[in-house]
Amino acid sequence: TDIDEQKRTALQNEILSQELSHRIKNIFAIVSGLISLTARANEAFGEASRDLLGRISALGRAHEFVRPHSEKSQPEGKEVTLATLLATIFETYPAFSERRIAISGPDIAVESRAATPVALVFHELATNAMKYGALSNPNGRISLDLSTEDEIVRFRWREHGAHIDKAREPQTGFGSRLIELAVKQQLGGNYERTWHDDGVELVMDVRKSRLQEPS
Repeated sequence: TDIDEQKRTALQNEILSQELSHRIKNIFAIVSGLISLTARANEAFGEASRDLLGRISALGRAHEFVRPHSEKSQPEGKEVTLATLLATIFETYPAFSERRIAISGPDIAVESRAATPVALVFHELATNAMKYGALSNPNGRISLDLSTEDEIVRFRWREHGAHIDKAREPQTGFGSRLIELAVKQQLGGNYERTWHDDGVELVMDVRKSRLQEPS
């Protein structure tokens, strides 16, 4: 009887989790629709709206991956890893299907709590690379290496083939502040950005416990 009750409780919790995930997915769609409507009514909001819609889309894909709303949308395998999560974030970028974004390193488990900041950080990096960096060049490429040391997970984002204007000082905009907020406050880590002749390099160290802390 106790086992049957535990099974019923687990099933109810799973149904509730899927329903909540479905509602969150609907909220993403509603917010995106409101932004699109506002952009149509205000041309000055056009460029900002495209950036904002991109961020919301990245969050939606990350959420659906780690918290699927149905069994059909459940990712293959039981464990969600950083590599598979990042591939989900990058799948809408043509450069990823062209194999110009390469992810390497060990499979590192990640919980749903960390999906949002990870999605925001790498969506910003990929978007900037398309606008100004390596992916604005058809021959440019990006390597993203994952590694671990003790309780630290290191991400090394390296762009190759970008046309860097040395006379122009790199600008720090909203995207950079977003990355800083996600890395330092939400993931409990730090990062360092270096500008090379052929593209930017960003090394980010975060605590493994922040990535694997259950929500």
